[in-house]
Amino acid sequence: MRQVLSWAFARSPGPRRRACERLACFWDTGLFPPLQGVMTGPSAPWYHQGLCYVIAPTPDPRQQRKSRWRRLDPGRQALLALAHLRNGDTYTRLAAGFEIGIATAWRYIQEAIALLSKAADDLDTAMQRIRHLAYAILDGTLIPIDRVADTALLPTPHRNRAGHPRPASRPSQPIRSRLNALGSDGLESDVLGSYGFGMVISPSSYWTGRLPEATPPADMALYRLPTGTYTTRALLAVTGGSIRDKRDFAATAVLISHPKGDLLIDAGFGEHVAEHIKMLARMERAPHRLGRTAARQLDAAGYDRSRLLGVLVTHVHWDHVSGLDSLRVPVWINEAEIRYGADDSHGTVFRAVSQGLEIREYAFDGPEYLGFPASFDFYGDGSVIVALAGGHTSGSVVVFVTLPTGKRYAFIGDLTWQMDGISRGAERPWLMRRVADVDAKTVRVGLQRSIALSRVLQVVPAHDVAAYDSIPLLPSRFPSVTL
Repeated sequence: MRQVLSWAFARSPGPRRRACERLACFWDTGLFPPLQGVMTGPSAPWYHQGLCYVIAPTPDPRQQRKSRWRRLDPGRQALLALAHLRNGDTYTRLAAGFEIGIATAWRYIQEAIALLSKAADDLDTAMQRIRHLAYAILDGTLIPIDRVADTALLPTPHRNRAGHPRPASRPSQPIRSRLNALGSDGLESDVLGSYGFGMVISPSSYWTGRLPEATPPADMALYRLPTGTYTTRALLAVTGGSIRDKRDFAATAVLISHPKGDLLIDAGFGEHVAEHIKMLARMERAPHRLGRTAARQLDAAGYDRSRLLGVLVTHVHWDHVSGLDSLRVPVWINEAEIRYGADDSHGTVFRAVSQGLEIREYAFDGPEYLGFPASFDFYGDGSVIVALAGGHTSGSVVVFVTLPTGKRYAFIGDLTWQMDGISRGAERPWLMRRVADVDAKTVRVGLQRSIALSRVLQVVPAHDVAAYDSIPLLPSRFPSVTL
């Protein structure tokens, strides 16, 4: 303990240095009988580091308050606060041990907590630091994490903390929750989300099994057709998002070129997208920028539209189907999504743009696929698998694509709007879950499955612009292929 106080003395100027010196003297004279056992017991290393951390930001209250006299100097006040936070000593016991009143003990502890709060990292800085840790303590709960950059599934609720090693708290890591006693056994993902941490996944929860067999033809290819963007505040897009952070939401169609016929995943914006936005509720409208529609891009590349089997929609919300107004091709959709598009208020644009189009209904006649409950093999060769996700809409789907190179993609639609949902498990904010999802719990399950797959394939949220970067744009002259 004397060495730890000497370390604090060396790095603490002015009054704090004198506080450390006095505390060392007090310790040597044995003036703290209530704490001697704690400071020399199994938790001593943690306490030594924590004590120096609390002393460091604690100013001399007499200077700050212009008071000539206080019962405890900064060093003893820091020790008082640690004894309460870490050891759980009552105010009565602490008051007796430090020879102060109970009300004074309470006030000194509250002052120390207020100082720790000011010194603590903000959420963004804490998240950056936690990326490199094996464990994080949130309000006294020990939570195993892998990298927060690739986080997802919350560990089993009520996971016992006893089996996890305690992280070493260092003065250079001022996260005040490290000073709390480990009081609860688990946090649901909704509670984690309220802190901006999202869901948490342990390394063993990532997909480690073999991927399903697929035999994509050698001349199969994938292209992106960006049709525009609209702007949304991150506060409304992901849990923990900032109101100052403006996010561009992509409206991008993806063309699958296949010898058995080509297929578009979603349609992006159409020629009349401004009119489509006017059909939305006022709170759903957002500033948008229209690029070239998918139809215009295909025509400019000399694409033979007779090759196009249709548009496979991940779901029928306006920003996925607006482009049907100019494509005028068959729409591939499942029964549950047809019902949703016909009855739900969010299907207004789909009902308008799909009038007169051929609806090709498919059924999920295949087995479970990569954790999703049912599937449909579009070409019969495993190269394009449509899996039922649900939750966002009744029949929303994930489209898995395997290329001849072995590269695999998962186009997850709106299970999450941005890559934050994959990189840090951030769900939509509570209000947006209530407005945009028909079943938020099912969306959460789908998002967990997607994150678990993120190490073995590329997950593409429909509205994240950067998520499409690895997919090439449509060539200026599309290669002619005889079907």
